[in-house]
Amino acid sequence: MKRFFAFVSIFLPFLISVHFSEVLTIFHAGSLTKPLNAISNSFKQLHRNFEIRFESSGSLVVVRKITELGKVPDIAFFADYRIFNLFLYPKFADFQVRFASNSMVLAYTENSKYSKELKDSNWYEIILRPNVKFGYSNPDLDPCGYRALMVSKLAEKYYGKSGIFEGVRSSPNAVVLKKSVDLISYLQLGELDYAFLYKSEAVSSDLKFLEFPPEINLGSEKFAENYRNAVVRIIGKSGKKVELKGEPILYSFTVPKDAKNKDGAIEFLRFLISDSGRKIFEKYGFSILEIPIVDVPENLPLGLKEVLK
Repeated sequence: MKRFFAFVSIFLPFLISVHFSEVLTIFHAGSLTKPLNAISNSFKQLHRNFEIRFESSGSLVVVRKITELGKVPDIAFFADYRIFNLFLYPKFADFQVRFASNSMVLAYTENSKYSKELKDSNWYEIILRPNVKFGYSNPDLDPCGYRALMVSKLAEKYYGKSGIFEGVRSSPNAVVLKKSVDLISYLQLGELDYAFLYKSEAVSSDLKFLEFPPEINLGSEKFAENYRNAVVRIIGKSGKKVELKGEPILYSFTVPKDAKNKDGAIEFLRFLISDSGRKIFEKYGFSILEIPIVDVPENLPLGLKEVLK
């Protein structure tokens, strides 16, 4: 009997905590992996009853999990806010919040070929040399991929050089992976010399990087009109190709209509957009919008309305 009570006294608190743990499922763009993990760790210090389950993939895969596979997270994060209108609204989700920005860079390491020659005036020439390997993510799966192509299109006009876009898109030395974060390990292992990444990914992975001029890096509202000159085609609904014009990079989140834990999702998002959450995102190389932009604000849950006035 004493052994029984000893067993109960040791394991009952654990069993209770497991029984009452609150599961929160989050699908997110791969480029958000590190900041969201850091946010989660800080959040769970305040809310120890939460079990947070992440699924990372390209943003277009995130949305297809919801719309085609019937998998419903409690929160979905995207690296391109336009995905909401293209795929989710109004059937699967009825609001979204744009909260963070980013820019495109060319990442590399100290072992990358010709890195000592690299400048913002010759990067396109260097990556297209026959013995140089470079990479970007799949444009049909990940916004970073179609943004790499947009940068190369904008570069043609900016530098007055034709053939950059076609060179990047069709190069036999280009490695195309599912999502941008997959390129990081290829760089670190020396399998690639250069990769088109988000600035946040290069910063958080301690990679060297060349910042593209703001006229082409998709990171400045000042040049938003210029970015629209870059048009690419990606797979949209029902497998049909749709055109996307360049725009400043904006990340967004939504809580799907059929989310199981909406209250938990709102608690997590309230923490994310708090001062503590903002500081974590900035630490990982993101720029947080001073005033988040709410799409379809009349559908914003009350718990978020209180902090997104």
